[in-house]
Amino acid sequence: GIFFIISLLNLVSCQLDLPPLGNDRFNDNYNRNQQDYSRNRQDYDRNQQDFNRNQQDYDRNQQDYDRNQQDYDRNQQDLNRNPQDFDRNRQDYNRNQGDFSRRPIEPDYRQILAKLDFQGTERCSANVAAQWAYETNVNEYTQLQAVS
Repeated sequence: GIFFIISLLNLVSCQLDLPPLGNDRFNDNYNRNQQDYSRNRQDYDRNQQDFNRNQQDYDRNQQDYDRNQQDYDRNQQDLNRNPQDFDRNRQDYNRNQGDFSRRPIEPDYRQILAKLDFQGTERCSANVAAQWAYETNVNEYTQLQAVS
């Protein structure tokens, strides 16, 4: 009995015969989670003289510091100050940019999906009705088939 169970487990587990995972936890030197833990490691020290928590590289006393420079404000209407920013008014259909409601093709997609949904619903309803009619059809012929 036990031999049969062990051989059955071997047959079942042959499909799960995966190669062992390599121990490459420390291969990526740039990922902090994959680096070896060491108490002597000093990535940063907040007591250091040049440690700056906000990483600000400017001096307010220098003349090239602009006091009127505004930081990023998410409520600001002009979001296109930086050319890398997402341009909401650009109508570039080759990329996924622009206002999605202004695209001329989108209503066609909606109509096609609505038609497919309607056809699928109709077919499903017809199949359910046919199955119900088949199962509840009681006449002399079906009674003879059920008895024999």
